[in-house]
Amino acid sequence: MFGRLKRVRLNAAENALKEGRLDEAFRLAAAEDLGDDRRAGSLLGRIADALWERAKRHYDAGRYSEALVDLERAGRAGYDHARVVELSSEIRAAAHQSQYRRKQREDRLAAARQRIEDGSLLGGRRILAQASAQDEQARRLQQEADARRRFAAEELAEARKLLEQNQIAAAIERMERGAKLDAHSPEVRKMEADLCRRVLDEATRDVKDGRVDRAGERLGGLGELGRHDPHRRELEQIVERAARAARLFAAGNYVEALSETRRLRNLLPEAKWLRQTEELLDTMRQARESLAASPLGLILPADMSAPQLRRAEGEAKRASPRTEPPLAEKQTLALTAQPAEHPARGGPELLLVLVDGAGSFLLTRKDRTTIGCVGGGFGPLAAGDRPLADVALLADLASHHAEIARVEDDYFLFAAREAAVNDRPAQQKMLADGDRITLGRKVQLCFRVPSRKSVTAVLDLADNMRLAQDVRRVILFSGHAMIGPGSHCHIRVPAARRELVLFERAGMLYLRPFAAR
Repeated sequence: MFGRLKRVRLNAAENALKEGRLDEAFRLAAAEDLGDDRRAGSLLGRIADALWERAKRHYDAGRYSEALVDLERAGRAGYDHARVVELSSEIRAAAHQSQYRRKQREDRLAAARQRIEDGSLLGGRRILAQASAQDEQARRLQQEADARRRFAAEELAEARKLLEQNQIAAAIERMERGAKLDAHSPEVRKMEADLCRRVLDEATRDVKDGRVDRAGERLGGLGELGRHDPHRRELEQIVERAARAARLFAAGNYVEALSETRRLRNLLPEAKWLRQTEELLDTMRQARESLAASPLGLILPADMSAPQLRRAEGEAKRASPRTEPPLAEKQTLALTAQPAEHPARGGPELLLVLVDGAGSFLLTRKDRTTIGCVGGGFGPLAAGDRPLADVALLADLASHHAEIARVEDDYFLFAAREAAVNDRPAQQKMLADGDRITLGRKVQLCFRVPSRKSVTAVLDLADNMRLAQDVRRVILFSGHAMIGPGSHCHIRVPAARRELVLFERAGMLYLRPFAAR
């Protein structure tokens, strides 16, 4: 009975071998109870030969693990031990080499991907050039690098166009986008050099004309562009010295302010305004010294400082009756703010905000802000006059040319006259961050939502446009706005060391430090 069962199993093993089912044939023929069977031994020899041949095929195809398994079984089936050991060693060496090459490829692709994401497209493409033509991942990375290069070229072309239109801030933003995509391309370096040269030339003219505040604003707008340019460092030094002189003047330290102004004159000998400022400061210094020697000066303590004098002046003002209504707290803040609208409009919905080191801003608290031609500045209107547009420009526009409306968290443009958004004619259009608004033929505005955490938006005027009081940005205020050095701030103050938040509560405006979470 047992002999018949063995024959059945051996027959099954032979059939499996004939049909190419080597694993099954080996399992049946290599059973322990068939170890002494001559027929089983002969069958194992043929199975060993077949396993040897299949192992070599696995090896040639790079299936090293499968090849080693077949070799181990061939050895158990009685194949030449020395040949099995020799081929096994060769396969293990090949497997190790294959793993090393695979690791090299993965490292190479990771390095190429990192270079591309960092904006070094040329470096990434050089690494990918070493990859095999059949490498699908390398091919996809190459396509991504090509796409980034095209997008960078488009951004730089737009930046060049904006530079030609003298829209410097928008051109810098476009150039920075292109630089993030392809930071080391010659086109990016040339665009950066052209932008820096234009901004530094204009800042130099501003400084010579006495508009140091505007020069500082221009330099701050450069961000990291040209950070190591000697001309920029020289201008920044001039702006900082001028700011220090202004602080000393505000503190009543006329002697130090005069010394700082004289140092500025050494840097800017051709600036006439510095000579005039020096003469005025010297006059104030002499007047103060004369007053200190007068009977009034003899009353004060000898060591009373300028801040103490100002506090004394404040106490005297509080003790005297007021002849004018006080400014509302929401108009003063910690900044300088003043009404910028007709009193009949029912409260300070428009404010002119002056920020030391950042310039002037028009802040509107309205849900609907009108834009039109200028009709007399921010001052009060004569009786019977039609109120001005909220944003009144010295341009060829209708008196109420268009309107920006805020509906919940969205903004819309409603144009009564000729208007376009991103060079496409538009009468009614929902606005998105970065949209370029054209009113009439020449008026260019850029709609921005600097922070995703705030509904407040801004309108940036093109460099060739100004409102009264040299306003260059309109704040479409809603709830709160950020003040600070970052690009997400609605009121950018490049020299600020911390951020502030301007917020509304119960109809009043307040200012407090921003606590980042």
